[in-house]
Order: sequence, then structure tokens, then C-alpha cells
Amino acid sequence: MNRYKKRILLNIAFIVIAGGALVYFLFFYGRDKESQTVNGTQTLYDSASDIKKALLSLEDKDGKAEVIGSINTFEKVAALTFDGMLTQETGEKLISLLNKYDVKAVFFLPGIPAAEDSDMVRLLSESGQTIGNYTLSARKYLEELTKEELVEDFVKTNRILLDITGGAPEVLKANVTEYTDDFLYAAYASGLKQVVKSDYYLNYQSFSNKKTALEFLKGIKRGAVISFKTDSSLDESEYDNSKKSEEEKPAIDKEPTIETKDMTPVNKDTAFLQNVEYLLQAMAVENYSFVAVDELNLYRDMDYTFDFTQLRNLNKGKLAKVYKNMNTALPSVALTFRGISDEEKVTKMLGLLKEKDLKATFFVTGEEILNYPERIEAIIKDGHQVGNGGLSGASLEDAAFEKAVFEIYKTDVLLKDKYNINTKLFMPVYGKYNDKVREAASALGYKVITYSKNPVTEDRSTLHSLLIYFKNGFRQGDILFFRLDYHNDIVKVVTKTYELLENSSKTVALVKDMLTNPFVLPSSNSKPVPSKTGGSKGNGGKKPDKEITITPKPEEPVKEEDTDPYQVDKSPDNYAGMRKHNQGKTAVQLTNLYTTQPAVSFVFRDISNRESLLKVLKELDRLNAKGTFFVTGKEIMKYESNIDEIVKYGQDIANGGYGMNSSNPSSLSYEEISYEIDMGERYLKAYLGDAYDDTVNKYYMPMYADAGGNVLEAAKALGYEKVITYNRSTMTKAYQNLSAEEIISKYYSNMSALYRGDIVYFRLDYLTNKNQIEKLVYQTGTKLVKNATYDIVSVATLAESNLVYEARSRTDAIGGNLVKKAYGYPENNLLKKLFTHYIGNPFIDSSEVLHGLTEEEIKRIDTTGKIDTKGEKVIFLTFDDWGYDDNITKLLNVLKKYNVEASFFVRVGNEKMSFDSDFTNPNLLRAIALEGHDIGNHTFRHMKVDITSQAEKELLQQDILTAHQEMSRYIGDTGNLKLLFRPPTLAVSKLGLETVFDSGYDYIINGDFSTHDYEAASAEELIHKLKYGINEDDASQWVTEDTPEESILRIESGSIVVMHMSEDARYTPEALDAVIPYYIKKGYRFAKLSDYLKNGYEQASGN
Repeated sequence: MNRYKKRILLNIAFIVIAGGALVYFLFFYGRDKESQTVNGTQTLYDSASDIKKALLSLEDKDGKAEVIGSINTFEKVAALTFDGMLTQETGEKLISLLNKYDVKAVFFLPGIPAAEDSDMVRLLSESGQTIGNYTLSARKYLEELTKEELVEDFVKTNRILLDITGGAPEVLKANVTEYTDDFLYAAYASGLKQVVKSDYYLNYQSFSNKKTALEFLKGIKRGAVISFKTDSSLDESEYDNSKKSEEEKPAIDKEPTIETKDMTPVNKDTAFLQNVEYLLQAMAVENYSFVAVDELNLYRDMDYTFDFTQLRNLNKGKLAKVYKNMNTALPSVALTFRGISDEEKVTKMLGLLKEKDLKATFFVTGEEILNYPERIEAIIKDGHQVGNGGLSGASLEDAAFEKAVFEIYKTDVLLKDKYNINTKLFMPVYGKYNDKVREAASALGYKVITYSKNPVTEDRSTLHSLLIYFKNGFRQGDILFFRLDYHNDIVKVVTKTYELLENSSKTVALVKDMLTNPFVLPSSNSKPVPSKTGGSKGNGGKKPDKEITITPKPEEPVKEEDTDPYQVDKSPDNYAGMRKHNQGKTAVQLTNLYTTQPAVSFVFRDISNRESLLKVLKELDRLNAKGTFFVTGKEIMKYESNIDEIVKYGQDIANGGYGMNSSNPSSLSYEEISYEIDMGERYLKAYLGDAYDDTVNKYYMPMYADAGGNVLEAAKALGYEKVITYNRSTMTKAYQNLSAEEIISKYYSNMSALYRGDIVYFRLDYLTNKNQIEKLVYQTGTKLVKNATYDIVSVATLAESNLVYEARSRTDAIGGNLVKKAYGYPENNLLKKLFTHYIGNPFIDSSEVLHGLTEEEIKRIDTTGKIDTKGEKVIFLTFDDWGYDDNITKLLNVLKKYNVEASFFVRVGNEKMSFDSDFTNPNLLRAIALEGHDIGNHTFRHMKVDITSQAEKELLQQDILTAHQEMSRYIGDTGNLKLLFRPPTLAVSKLGLETVFDSGYDYIINGDFSTHDYEAASAEELIHKLKYGINEDDASQWVTEDTPEESILRIESGSIVVMHMSEDARYTPEALDAVIPYYIKKGYRFAKLSDYLKNGYEQASGN
């Protein structure tokens, strides 16, 4: 080979090697850049321990992050996020812009760029904006990573942002990523409880001018999440999400429009800031508010969740009447208008109507109520009628019932809430409807209004064409329709129409006036009288062509019968005969119910104040609650529309009496109270008609909840099995002038939740301060009912449930006689039982804590605290004391979630209660028993068992017996009240143990693993203790890798875990939700004590 060829080959080899090296460098540099960057800052942002904890949490599947995004709302509100890093200069300018428009946003920052520009991160944080986690490098398609890789990414990013700002982000967002279950589990384990999902994406190319931003904002879904990507183009999927329709989408990621296009290169940062300002300007014009993502839920409109099924069923398919024109006695026509978006045209039209002294009916939409409130106020101020034009202004011609009823309903709510307008007139768009629309209108009590004359159907219609349209003149009762925003010269059109009306001697009247003045044929003795409501004058002073005959109204004073729309028969019944037939029996007075249903009932009286009523109904709707409104016959006559609202919201109504006698019911004679109840029922039946249902409506609540005197006997004679009062009421003078917050804090100061079966009373007109009754209803529901995951149901639902039970007396209680003060067993028998049926505790093992026992006896009693499970991997969960429904129900829900049965040792009373006192919350006790758990005795007054005197023995005997008998009243029939005893504080003595055994108890159980959960500072601390053990050298210190094994007390096979149900042990349910699956994965199962402590089971002697 010659020298020339060698040189060529060498050159080729060099190129190949150099190229390979370059490819190698680019590949591995690109692949490892992320890890190199993080590793380079490892000492500054050390997340190793955080990752370790998160992976443990992930392994246990402690929880799944919540995806938060858009909400259903009618408010002009949205959430704004910025995704990605900014330069220092751009960040400063953006903060200035946000401050100028008073906007708060979430800045989702990627960890690696944040670590490289910590000053920018601090600037954003110190400006008051929220910082979110945007993963380490904002990479796409994170669903392709493993859970462990996701945790590492999220935790490292959080650590970087925490070290820079001093606060760890609580929300996460990922770039173009599907939020799978694995993703959400990893997020939760990493401390990120919420993950944000955006609806619309924007960047520096989205808007060419303010107009395009305005069009975008008008077209988006209210309650949406809008995200600006700060430093990248949009993904195809994000572009699709941002467009509403081809006509409405903003110009995103495309060339600028012709008007703005030039040859100057675009500065991305400048264009980005300009796009943000365009959006903020549009926001100000449209009266939009930007709120934090996690605050969007505050604007959620519960009307969108309203279920109209009951309302539809109650309506029974009836169709609303449609009025194209009116059969009216008035020599008039009606002017109706729609479309108030053009302010100039609305102003000119109102001016014309005022000039001619005409009154018209304006049908407005929900959108118009929101967008043009000042125009509607001007319409109302000038004395015009406002009707319901539907919510959106969309055609309902092909609408389903659900769509149509919501369109009418929501606008009805808005009209009432904002203007106190209670109209029952609905005009569909274009006057088009179907039977579903008519059914929806009927269900809501509406009439459908269309029109007989619509002279303007084209924007270019001329006045000449108008003359041709009206060549046949007008008929009495015509409804004339004009769309204000359709014709350029609409004011001239209406002016000319009015001139034609004058020439035909027709007046102009409101639709409602024509409806209330129907044409009637005269009777033979009636006299012709001129109409007193002949419409707006507007007739040039001319008289009508002829007088209309109207039947005259009586001149004499109006009697009650004449004002009664139901014409109820008011003659008394044979109450004496009913009483004789009833033979002295009485109805049951319900102040609360013995029931295990996880629910309470809210009951209401005094519905005269419409504003308060509507607000309370909306709060009940927000709570997904159903109450019972006890209405009187008087209220049915006087406030029918208010009761319509109660029914419309799906609430129950029941008998509140006649309401004509304000005396205390207990002071009334038998006949008087019978008449009061009877008349209340008659009016209720007259109002409900065929919808009246004994199982729902036949409940009576006496005024002032006064069920004394003859009330219960009279109610029973009239067929009432139950008379309702209540056990919770803040409607007293002590609270009348307080705010809702003050009432809750004072009245419920010693309670964190209501009890199952409670009946809570609200009087809608009682509190002095405005807007407090609805707040009280809502706060009672959220703070004292929903916190226990209970429902709020009607009295009928609570009373008719098959979960209602009967409490027995102590003497009649099933199993109550199994425990006695003393059976008188011989000493030897008691001592033997002490050796074989006492399960002790590892720390109670000497004469210093086992008073009265000899050293030899101590050697023979159990101090392991464990049950011999014959090699099975079984753990026993036990709970002591007592508490409120919120914490105990959470505990029960966790046990049910994993199908675990446990043993509950119940403290029945407290130190201040007498032995005659009833158990304060028997329903919760029975609920525990019915779920299959053991119920054992933990004494009545939490009396210790380490007694040494005869006096203490006698007191302990009485305590144990009282506790057992009281529990027997409520759960003796369940089979789950066991003869198991847990000494308070686990302290015992020989005399105490023998006293308990002599009373009839089979086993006394302490346990080996006492968690002291009531002292836990966090759920994490308690979880760690339950998983990894107790440091016996110093129980306050966590077990670590450095803790000697001999110093660790762990949960093992046969372990009895001692926990509590009191309010102090608030972290126990959350901890168990993590620990139970942890041990199940390790091959353990959970059992209740009675599964093993039976069939003569004996604890092995000694320890």
C-alpha cells in the first residue's frame, strides 16, 4: 500500500473515531444532563432522606393525589398558572403586571432551572405568588416512568424549591403527561396532595391584539384553569384543548395576523409579556376574576348538581300552557323584548317607552343578568316587567327535559337572588319549544310565553315592510315581540309600531296584567264597568271602541274564605268521638332517634322570610342535605310561592299545625289542639294533592316544640304515630344576637360532631343579624355532620329506616344479668382465673405495680401481653375510652375498608356522672357492635383497678355492673357485648383483678403494644411507631437504624395493640389506614379478641 493510500485510510479512521466520540458524548451528555445537574447541587439540595420516606409511603399506598381543575360555575372566574422559568427581567415585569391587575397565580417551576436561578424563584415567592412543582426538568410523558422514578423526580424538585423559598410546594403539574394512578400515588407519597389539570394553554404567540384575547375569554368555560407556558411552544394536545371552535380559538402558535405581521424578529419575552397583558386587559373588560387554583372550589355552583327527578315526578308529566296571545278583558296588546347586549339600543328604547308612558316585558337570560346588571336595574326602575329568558340564550327547540329545566331554573334563581323577582313567565329563544320544555316549565310552575307578532325577522327590514306586516291591524291580546340587538333601527321600528297601535285604539299592557284580567262572559245580573287596569295610557286619551263587561268584585270586607286559594273545609271534625275510639293512647315524641343510620335530621319552622328561606335552601343544596320544613296552614295560604321553593329544592314538608292559635300547644284544650293539628293536615293535603304521602308528610311538630298537655293524645287520635321535637337547638335568646360562628363555638363548645339520630332545629326568622341563619345551617352541616361523614336527611328518612331500634331498660336488657356485683367465687377459683385468664403487659411485671401479689404469684401471671395464636400471624387491634362521632366513624371506615374486626373497650360515663345517667351516645355504640366488633367494659367512670381497700372494691363493683347494664340496653341483642374487661391505664392489683373476675368477666386484657396514640404529634409519628416499633430506652425517640434491636418493642404474632377512640387520638384512623395494608402485605391478618378468647382458652402461666 502506497503512502497516499495510507494517508486516506488514516484520515477515514480519524473521522470515524471522532464522529463516534461525538455521538457518544452527545448521547450520554444529553441522557445524564439532568442527573448531573442535580448531583452537582446534591450537597445544597439533599433529598435522600425525603426520598426514602416517600418511597416507604409509596409502598404502603398511603393515598392518591387529588386532580384539581375546572369547576361548574356561573361566576366569571378562572385560575391562572405560569408553567416554566422566566428570566429575571421578565419575571420582574410579569410581577408588576399581576400586581397592576391585582391577580394571583401559581408559578409551576421546574427544579433544575430553579436551582440554577434561585434569585428568580425567591423573587416570585416574595411577591406573594404561589410556587408549584413542575418536576425536575418539565419533561413530557412522565406516565412512562416508574413510580419510584416519579417519586425521586417530585421529591428532588420539592427539596430544591423548599430550600430556596422556605416552603415546600403543595401542588404539582406535569408537562404533557397523563395523570395515571401510579402518577397520583407517587405525587401523594412525595407530599404533593393536589395535581393541577389545565383546560387552556397559551404562550407568547397566542394573541395578536387585545381583541383576540377578549374573544378567547368570552369563549372559554367559566371556572377553567388557564396556563401560560413561559418558555416553550405548545404541544399539539395543548393546542386542541385551547380552542372552543374554529371561529372562537385564539391564534396560538401560528404566524401573527396580517395586521401585526412585519419582518422584525419577535422577541419572545416581550411578546410573552404582551400576551399576558392582553389577557389581563380582557379580564378587566369582562369583569373576570383570577383566583388561586385551590380556591376555585369556593366558586363551585351547586345548582349544577341539582337533581330534578323528584320535581319531575311530582309534576306527573303535566305540560305548561303556552300563550301566543292572551284571552284578556283588556283592550290591549303586550310589548315584549329580548336581547339587551347593546347598551345604546337599550337606553334609547327605555327612553322611548318612558316618553310614551308605556310598560313592556323584558325577557332576560342568565348570561345577561351576569353581564348587564345595570341595564336590568334600569328596566326595573322604569317599572317594566322582567321575565325569564332562559340561562344561555340557546335554542331549546330540541332540548331534553334536563337541559330545559336547568335553563329555566337557574335563571329563576338568579332573578330572585339578585333582584327579588319572582316571575313565572318563561319565553324560549325564537319562541320555539317542545313538550320537554313545556314539561320543565310546568314542573317549575311556569307559563310559556311566545308571541303572535314578530315584525322584524331580517336585519334589513324596512319601515315599509313593517306597514305591510301590520296591514291587518292588531287583535286584542296580541303579544308583540322585538329583539333589541337584531335590527339597526329597532327604536324606529317600535316607534312606528306604537303609532299604528294608537290609530287602532289599542293600549299597551304588561303580560302579567293581561294574564290576571282574562275575558269572562257576563252573568245575567252583572253591570258593564270600565276596566281599572286598562294598560299604559299611550292611547292619545282616546276611549276604547266599546266598554268591556267584567263581573264586579264585592264591596264588603274580604273574609278569610275569600282569601283562601284552596277553599279548605274549616268545620271541626268529631274530635270527641276520635278521642273515645283512641282509648287514651299517645303518639311517640321524638326528640332524637335510636338509630344506627349515619345521619342526622335538620328541621325548620317559620318560612315567611323569602330571602332567608332561599339562602337556607341553597346551603342545604350545597350540603347535599334534605331537611323537613314544618309549615302551617296559614303559611300555605299566605306564602305558597315560598313553599313551592321548598318542594322545588327537593325538601320535605310536614304538618306545622294550622298556625291560627299562637298559644302554647300544651295550654290548649283537647278540641283546640285537635283542630290545630287537623287543619294543618287539611291544608297540607290541599297543597300537595295526590303527592301527599303519609310516610313523608304525616309528621307533626307543635309550635315551640311544646308536646305537653293533650298534644300527644290528640295527635295519636288523628293518626299520627310520631310527634317531632328536637334535642339540638340554638334558637334561644342566649344566641339570638350572635353570629353563626359565635353560636357554633358556644353551643357546641364540648362537641366535635353531632350524634347519629340527632334532630337539629332551626327557626328561619329568629336570629337578629342578617345572613346568619343560612351560615348557621351550613356551618352546622360542615363542622358537625359532614366531618363525621354523616348525611343530613329528612325526619321521615330517619324515622322510617330499618336501622331504628328500641332501647331497653337496664332490668330488661338482654344479657344485662350476666354481670353482677359479685358471684362469690372461692378465692382459689379467682386466683386460678387470674393465672389463666389475665393477659398482662410487659411493663407491669413487679410487685411495685402489681399490688397485693406475691413474687411467686407474679411469676405465674402473664406479662407478655400477647395471645397464643399457635403460630398464626395474627394481630389484635383494640381501642379504649370513648369519643365523638367524627373520629370514631373515621376509625370504623378504615376498619371496614380493609375488612378488619377489632375490640372496643368502652368507657360508658365519666367521673362527674351519676350511675343513674344514660349513656350519652348509644347509637354509635350500637353501630360499632353491628359492624361485628367486640364491645368490652372499660368501666363507667374510668375507675382504676389497682385498688387495695374494701371501700374501693364496693365502688368498683358498682361501676363495672352499671357500665355493663347500660351497654346491654343498646347492644345486648347483637351478640357482640363480650365479657371482656380492659383496666383503665392498664394498672391492676390482686384485689382489683379478683373483683372483676368475681363480677362475671371471662378475661381481663391489657396488651403488649401500648401506642400512647393520644400523645402523637402527627400521623407520621404514629405510623412510624406502629411499623417499626417502640424505643424502650426512650419511648419519645423514634426507632432508627442505630437503635439496638434489644431495645425495640415490635408488633409480632399475637400482639395486642392498645389504641384509643378519644378526640386526643385524632391521628389514629389515618395511621391505621397506612399500617393495616403494611402488615397485610407482610402476611399478617387481623382478628378481634373473641376469635381466640373462647372455648376455654387459657393464657400460658408465667412470662
